[in-house]
Parts: sequence; C-alpha cells; structure tokens
Amino acid sequence: MAVLFNPGALGFVEKSKIALSGNLYFNMSSDYEPLVRFNGEGQNVRISGFNSVPNSAVSIYKWGETTLAISVLVPEYYQSGVLQKINLTGFNAVIQFDTRQQDLWLGASLARVWREKYGLGFSVFGTRYSSYNAMSIAGSYVIGANQATSSSISHTEGAAHSVETVLGFFWKPENWLSTGVKFSPPGIRLQGSGTYYSSTVITTAGAQSATTEDRPDQRYFYQRPAQLSAGVQLQVLDQWKWYVDLNMQFPIAFQEMPAVASTASYNMQTTVRASTGLEYQINKTWSVLSGFAYLPSAVPAIEPRYAGMARLTAFLVTAGVIYSDEHVRTGLGAFFITAQGGIQIDATANNTANLGLTGLGALLTSSYEF
Repeated sequence: MAVLFNPGALGFVEKSKIALSGNLYFNMSSDYEPLVRFNGEGQNVRISGFNSVPNSAVSIYKWGETTLAISVLVPEYYQSGVLQKINLTGFNAVIQFDTRQQDLWLGASLARVWREKYGLGFSVFGTRYSSYNAMSIAGSYVIGANQATSSSISHTEGAAHSVETVLGFFWKPENWLSTGVKFSPPGIRLQGSGTYYSSTVITTAGAQSATTEDRPDQRYFYQRPAQLSAGVQLQVLDQWKWYVDLNMQFPIAFQEMPAVASTASYNMQTTVRASTGLEYQINKTWSVLSGFAYLPSAVPAIEPRYAGMARLTAFLVTAGVIYSDEHVRTGLGAFFITAQGGIQIDATANNTANLGLTGLGALLTSSYEF
C-alpha cells in the first residue's frame, strides 16, 4: 500500500513483486438514538452493514534504483441497510433504508532511491467515487381527531471522476530508524453526474396532498481534502519495531449535488489523526503486530441547516500475524472500530440523535517476490 500511503518507500522494495490484499469480512452497525420522534416519543434504529470485497492489487517492478508500480485499489467500500417497524403512541410505520459507497482507484507510481538512504516517489490515480442512498417510510398517525396516512420515498445516486496525486519522501539514515512524509493535494475533478428523486403523499380526512421533486442529470461533486502525513519506524530492540504516524487533513467545503434537497455544503475542518503500532519478530519466518489509532471527526459541529450531517470520533484497535519465506509474505489481521457522536436527522432545529458505530473485520494480504 505504499503506492497510496507513501510512494517514496517503494524504492526500498528489494525485488519485483506482486501484492494482493482482500477485506475478507467486515461487519458494522450504526445505532441512531433516536431516529424517529413523534409527540415527544422516540424510537432507536440500528442500521447494519456487511461487505466482502478485494481492496488492492499491486504489481511492483524494480530496475536498479528505480521502481515502477501499477495498482488497482478499492480503498473504501461501504454498504448498509435496515427494515424496521416503528411503534409509537399514535404513530405506526415501517422504515426501509439502503446505502452504498465505493471508491475505485487505477494508478501508476514511480520511485527512486539515492545513496541507499533517500527515496522519492510519485503516484497518479484516476478515480471513480459512487454513492447510492434510498429511503422509504410508510405509516399512519393521529393528528388531533383525524387519522392520517403518509408514504415518503427518496432516492439519490451519483458518481464522480477525478485525478488524485500522492507525493512521498522516505529517509532511512540508520538501520534502526526510518521516517517518511506524504502529501496529497485536493483531487482534480473531471466529471460528475447524479439524480435525485423524492415523493411524499399524505392523506387526511379524505383529502390527499402530494409533493414530488425529480431532478435528473444533476452535477455531482465529491472532493477529497489535501492531507499531510509523517511517520517514524524505530527498531527499539533486536526483535521489536515501533511505528508512529500523524496525519493532518486540511479544511475543505463543497456541495455534493447543487440545488437538490439541501443547499448546504460539506464543511470539513483541519483535523489531526494519530496511530501507533508494535511489531515483534519471533524469528525469520513469523512476526506478530498490534496497533491503535485515534480518528477524530473532520466534520464541525452538526447544524440544523444540513440534514444528515454526522460527526463521529473513532478508535481503532488491530492485531495480526505475518508469515514470510524466500518468496512469499502473507499477513492475516483483525481489527475492531468503535465510534461515538451525533447526527442531524433533518433540517429541524435540535432534531439530532446520538450516533454510535461498531465494526469488526479481518484483512488478508499476500505478496510474491520474484
């Protein structure tokens, strides 16, 4: 993954290789407490997700001090949904929700080493980001002495293409010390299009009202912020390695789909995230690793003007084992993530919910050196 995290380290790969990794299992759930309110009552809703997709394939070719890498990456894939009954005093309904998000990156990286201590690398990716959200709520409720029925559906879908670049520098002054710096500027948007549709039908005392919004062929935006990362690897003892990484996200603001449903922009502020890890080499064949990451949200305080804006601070714990022989290096790891925060349900002031997230998964990586 140096092609994405720090291409400057690619030059220190000793031989040409093929590397693959796959997200074998990832199960995540999000708890909205509450998601629905009516006459002072509220009901919690849990949205669960599961996915199993490959997430990287990298071919690395080395000629002397120059290294070329060709990569296909899926750095982000997320899918979740829910089908749940809502039972409140005077209000009964069924809510259904489905969402999917995916990144696809195709790129090339070039790196070079000088004096066996300095490495400089550059990656260029063509990317495609796609997003899909669909929700429906159908139910009946009581307003005064009148019984009313309501059905509401909404559908948002979009895809955006961009060019992303990553510049990395790697320095290994001693055998026991390595350090690296990575910078990725904001992506260059090439093209984006999306559709938005919503319809609400309310029937009260024999009278029916309907509101429909249909906006096909809309401009669609998805922009990644600039990031700066710095990391250090220390060989603290003969068999122990310690890793530390700091990542800073720069501020960014953009409107995902202009003039549709909500006219507010995504606003993300300057945010520093940190991670650390330990590796213990049992022998030439086996190593064990563990790690911890602190991931504060880049979203500022949630505001009524943006329905659906969520703010989550997450903690990540990892553990794994690596097996290596003359040609093959294989790693198997597990991770657990937990996050707490809040979400603005709609544009109504103070209509917020507590939001909690937990996820559990496993990752398999393997590389073959020629």
